[in-house]
This record gives sequence, C-alpha cells and structure tokens, in this order.
Amino acid sequence: MSKKELPFPANMFAKHKPGSAHRMFGVPKGEKLPRTFLQKIVDTPLMERAKNPTQIGFKSIKVTHLVKGRANGLLNAIRLRKHK
Repeated sequence: MSKKELPFPANMFAKHKPGSAHRMFGVPKGEKLPRTFLQKIVDTPLMERAKNPTQIGFKSIKVTHLVKGRANGLLNAIRLRKHK
C-alpha cells in the first residue's frame, strides 16, 4: 500500500516512531495517554498553554499546530477503536 492509500488514522501515524506521542506529552511509555489531557489540548486555541488536568505527563504544554493535530488524531483513533 502506498502512503496515499492508507486509511485514517494509519496515514497519520505512518511517519511517527513508536513512543513519539508519549515523549511529546511527557507521559511514560508504560502508561496510557490521558484522554482528558488530549481533549484539553484540542479545545485550547493555538499558541496558548494548555494545563494538564491529570497528574500524568507535563503540567502544561504550548499548543502548536503539530501538538493540536497529533492530539486530535489520537482522540479520533481512540474513538474509532471503540466502535469497531
């Protein structure tokens, strides 16, 4: 399959190395990414800081286009996995 033929969310994660999302959000590799933190990042406007409502990961993170896109993609992948 070429890169254009991959379905979403597979095409979003095609270039990423394992653990890159955990490193970006400061979550240890053995733990799951907190959905509330990802949702808070998606709801925060660009170039502002999103505060983490959980104890897992960074206390706050600057919301850039890359961070927001990756958090949104992770949330969509989690939601798609539950419906299948």
